[in-house]
Amino acid sequence: MTTTLPLAPIRRIMTEAGCKRVSEDAVALMAKYAESAIYEVSAEAKHATEHAGRNTVRVEDIEFVI
Repeated sequence: MTTTLPLAPIRRIMTEAGCKRVSEDAVALMAKYAESAIYEVSAEAKHATEHAGRNTVRVEDIEFVI
């Protein structure tokens, strides 16, 4: 699995959440899931931005979506 997100911060977050040991495949899958979630929120925020007649996605657009 390839991802554009760095894996070390994802592993760190998972261990901070209580996971004692995390396999490379688990970290890669979590990164893929995170990218998917970011993509979906971004796409919906883009629609909210366009509906408001703007080109710049603002924090309120993301808050509206999530």
